Parts: sequence; structure tokens; C-alpha cells
Amino acid sequence: MKFKIKSSYRIMGKRIKVKLVDTNDYAGLWDSEKLTIYLSSNQTDLQLEETFWHELNHCMQYMSGVTQAVSRDLMEIMAEMNSRIIVSVIRES
Repeated sequence: MKFKIKSSYRIMGKRIKVKLVDTNDYAGLWDSEKLTIYLSSNQTDLQLEETFWHELNHCMQYMSGVTQAVSRDLMEIMAEMNSRIIVSVIRES
């Protein structure tokens, strides 16, 4: 199953852009100032899907305000855990 990513999503009243970039510097990046998720196009389909959900989790953390109360390390753990669970549910259903 090929994972399809739209160029933008509406989350909590904000338009969140998603851009595929040709880089090996990172797999994914959430830019809270530009409200943009950047994803490296140099990944397998599974890696891209996991990275998308991981970065979307960071977006949701930012949008909900949880970034003000939770450590960066804990946010990383939560984003990784949630992304793997979401991909597992999607692929195994």
C-alpha cells in the first residue's frame, strides 16, 4: 500500500503544509513558525509514513500547547511511540 501525503491539512483551524524535500540532513522536521512539516524524499514508503506521523505528532503537541509543559525528550518519545502505533493500526487493519 503506497502512503499518500497531501500538500496540506487543516488542524485546529490552521492550515499545516507538508513539503517533500531532497535532503539527507533529516528524515522529518516540524517548523512551528512556518506551520510546515518537511519530509525527506530519500526514505522508503514505510519510513516516510512513520516520519509523517512522527512530525504530525510534534505539530499536535505544539498546537495543543503541551510543548510548554513537557520536556523535549518526552515529546520525542511520545511522537515516536504514537507514530509507530498509528502506522501499525493503519497497516494491520
